[in-house]
Amino acid sequence: MRDETDKSIVFHLLKDGRISQKRLAKLIGITESSLSYRINNLKEEGIIKGFSLFVNPNLLNSHYAFLAFPNTKSFDSENVFMKFTCLEEFNVYGVQAKREEFDQLISSLFDELGEPIMTYIPQQNVRELRPYELRLIKALREDPRASPGELARRMGASVRFVANTLNSMLSKGDVRVIPQVDLSRLKALILAIFSKGEFNLMDPCRVLKVSSDEGVVDICFVHDLKLADGLVKQVKKSDISSKVMIVTNFQVKSAF
Repeated sequence: MRDETDKSIVFHLLKDGRISQKRLAKLIGITESSLSYRINNLKEEGIIKGFSLFVNPNLLNSHYAFLAFPNTKSFDSENVFMKFTCLEEFNVYGVQAKREEFDQLISSLFDELGEPIMTYIPQQNVRELRPYELRLIKALREDPRASPGELARRMGASVRFVANTLNSMLSKGDVRVIPQVDLSRLKALILAIFSKGEFNLMDPCRVLKVSSDEGVVDICFVHDLKLADGLVKQVKKSDISSKVMIVTNFQVKSAF
C-alpha cells in the first residue's frame, strides 16, 4: 500500500506536472534521491502511467468549453480533451472545436446528453502559435517533464529563452503537464464538487477549478475516505445544495 508521502507526490504533480524535483522534494520534506526512487516506483507499479501535455485549444484555432452532464450516458469524441467520469450523477467534459464548428458541437452534446448541470464557456482568445512556441510544444510532446536545458538542446535555442517562453506559456494556461494516475492502485480519491460559490476550504486539496455564473466545479485530491468524508461535510455545511462525486477515472488529451 502506498503511504502518505507517495500520495503527496501525486497531489503536487497533479497541481503542477512540471514541478522540479528540487522544489517537490522540499515541499514534501524528503531528499531528491528519495523522491526519484519513489517516483520511479510509482511508474514501475503503473500508478503513474505517464504525463500528458495539454495545449490550450485557442492556440489550435479552436474554441472550448467545460460542461457537466448527468452520467446516464457517456459521450466520447475526438472533440473531448478532458473527461472526469464520476461514480454517480454527473460527468465533467472539456470539449473543443474549430470556431465554425463550435456551436454545432455544443448542440450535439445537448442532443446526446440532455440539459447540462453546468456550462462554462470562457472568454476565447484564439491566436496563431508563433514558430518558436510551436517548436517548444513539439519538444514538450516528446518529454513533457524535460528540463529547460534539454528542451533548449532539442530546439537549438538558448536555455534562458526557452525557460522564459515556457514560463510565460505555463502562467497563461497555454500549456499544462498532467500525470495520468491509476487512482484505484494509489488508494486515493479525487472528488468533483459542484457548488454555487467558491470556498477557501478546498484550497489545500484543489487541483483544478472551473467556474461560471451558474456555479463552480472543483476537482480535489484527498488521501483517503476519512478526509473525503470530512471535506464533504464542510462543503455541505457551506452549501446544502452542493453535489460531491467520486471521480473513478480522468482523461486529459490534446488535439495537437
